[in-house]
Amino acid sequence: VRQWRFAPVLLNGQAVTVDTTITVQFHLPSGMPSAGQNRPNNSGLVKLWGTIGVDGTVSDLHVIEGTCPYVQATIEAVKKWRFTPLTVDGKAQATTYPFQYSYGPGR
Repeated sequence: VRQWRFAPVLLNGQAVTVDTTITVQFHLPSGMPSAGQNRPNNSGLVKLWGTIGVDGTVSDLHVIEGTCPYVQATIEAVKKWRFTPLTVDGKAQATTYPFQYSYGPGR
């Protein structure tokens, strides 16, 4: 994820601000809850809202929706991730961002 770079969206040749959703599948490290734990259908969903700071760290995570036992494990994992911050005119900016994770077979 750290190496990802995106070209700006252009409208009439000018970069414009857009909202977008990116879906990423990660393999979870050991210690994360198993898909079947407390879930008869072997799946779960966690939606978070958080801030990616000027230093690329994730903070101020808020649970929008979550299936136990996945919520706390997801929060702990996301806090460890690092991103390249948004830049405006060459200056790093903090930004809020939605995170959504699905757990289950094939995910």
